[in-house]
Amino acid sequence: MKRLPLALCALASVAAIPAARAEAPQLDFPLACTPGADCWIIQYTDVDPGPEFKDYTCGRNSYDGHGGTDIAVADFATLRRGPVVLAAAPGRVVWTRDGMADELFERGRLAEFKGRACGNGVAIHHGEGWETMYCHLQNGSVVAKMGEMVAAGDPIAKMGLSGVTEFPHLHFQVMRYGRVVDPFLGDEKPAACGLGAKHMWTETAMPKVRHQPIKIANMGFSDRPPEEDDAWAGRLAETTLPAASPYIAFWAQTYGVREGDRITLTLIGPDGGVVFRHEKRADEDLIRAWR
Repeated sequence: MKRLPLALCALASVAAIPAARAEAPQLDFPLACTPGADCWIIQYTDVDPGPEFKDYTCGRNSYDGHGGTDIAVADFATLRRGPVVLAAAPGRVVWTRDGMADELFERGRLAEFKGRACGNGVAIHHGEGWETMYCHLQNGSVVAKMGEMVAAGDPIAKMGLSGVTEFPHLHFQVMRYGRVVDPFLGDEKPAACGLGAKHMWTETAMPKVRHQPIKIANMGFSDRPPEEDDAWAGRLAETTLPAASPYIAFWAQTYGVREGDRITLTLIGPDGGVVFRHEKRADEDLIRAWR
């Protein structure tokens, strides 16, 4: 199990934008994947201005100071296939970094990443102070060039594991004049919990960014006691088990478990009867849970 990560990707919180407003860029989904199947939005921008945290639905899929939208994949096998990161809107590339290693971040090494928490990254300017940033990109994959113009949907890099990250994901951040803006709310204060009237997603992106409080990322059966490291590495991919298997285990990986959530596993046999049932209450917030 992995506890919620430190607020390292961005320390800013959602803030007011200057009075002179320009049309906000409309954003396409920034990753070439199928949300709900091989990728999931697991954390959102922290919209609470104080020491607490909440996402745009007033839920708790965020952490204090988190400044972006995190899109994760199921396992390292998926990561090795190199999900392509896409420009979310047309603009000019104003910053890139490449050459940082793909490796899981260890918290005792935080000082080594001062000024480089984003890892390999790209920033795109969209006019009138609007920028998007793409972090934790794969070493050697950044194809966006400083100063070039890109169109929405253009490949700019591949998802990686660089910088301050404890799991494979893309950190996607929206800013105006350097201040973080939640794309689910836009640059106006929301009247209530939920999607803002001035949200920044295109019609095409909307089905892909649908809010899911808990995400089941990966699950399956095993003929041996399963280990989480094997699941993360993609080594638990059996689709059938031997009829004489001495051991049958079911395992699951989920994102977004919160303290008090009830987690229930039920195994149903061929006759429809319940073979096994296990239920447990989560006793802490977990960005990633293994059962």
